[in-house]
Amino acid sequence: MKEEKFEEKIQNFYLHLAATKQDYLSLFFNLQMQIERWFMGELMKYINDRFFEMGIENREVSPPNDKRKKVDLKIELNSEAYWIELKHIFVGCQHGNKFDLKPYFYNGEDSSNIAKDIKKLLNIPNMLDQQIQNKFILVFLSANKSLDERCNASDKNIENYYIKDKNDLCIKINKILCDDSRKGNRFEGGKLLSYDYNPEYRFGYFLIEVKK
Repeated sequence: MKEEKFEEKIQNFYLHLAATKQDYLSLFFNLQMQIERWFMGELMKYINDRFFEMGIENREVSPPNDKRKKVDLKIELNSEAYWIELKHIFVGCQHGNKFDLKPYFYNGEDSSNIAKDIKKLLNIPNMLDQQIQNKFILVFLSANKSLDERCNASDKNIENYYIKDKNDLCIKINKILCDDSRKGNRFEGGKLLSYDYNPEYRFGYFLIEVKK
């Protein structure tokens, strides 16, 4: 049997969540909440049960060239290293405020900032000690079913706060990754590798490969 690519493993994990954790996923968008550590726990169990034995040395790993920083996960597959930063983001109305995808890429030093993680992973060499270093940002997304009255006041860009389907998600992310209009915010080295979105559960994911 042909070995699954990394992005196929991640897509299968997403499909596993969508098939077995509907109650949790519905709760997250109904309560307008982000709960990244839950996704991290589910991902580590999925990896450990299927293709790599997890150890404490595989979580919160410092890059070899910057001991001050931490990357969420590092595993090995077929003698190659895989560095993974995981995010859970919310799109729609949250506590009376509207959120589209852009703030997660552009908001400076915020802990949910994706551009910051792209830069962190870019600093890890592509080859280290004769081993290929693969680097990814895995983002899970919860979205509102609808915007409540506080968020829906005659906004001309209201469609930015909805995710219609997987193609809409793809278009929105690629538009951001190709945006060079903001100084210092061009995401060179970030490439959308895979993505999906389930409108029924308002749940999706996208995987960004980071490579110089």
